[in-house]
Amino acid sequence: MKEDEIRKRKNKDLVDRFKRGESIQLIPSEATWYPERASIKKDAKIVKELYGDNVTVVGEIKKPKINLVKSEEG
Repeated sequence: MKEDEIRKRKNKDLVDRFKRGESIQLIPSEATWYPERASIKKDAKIVKELYGDNVTVVGEIKKPKINLVKSEEG
């Protein structure tokens, strides 16, 4: 049996249990077998071109800006 068919069968079983009024809190999360969502990595350079320097791309380490000011004291 193909992976997709197995997933559909398991998910249908879960929905049927829910419709019968069974508690789904006792069902471990592994019983629902949905595929992982795709992760899209963004190009930080393009994001900054579009939105400016005030945007932080997830996973990017934002470097703090330090402004040095001369003291007028001695």
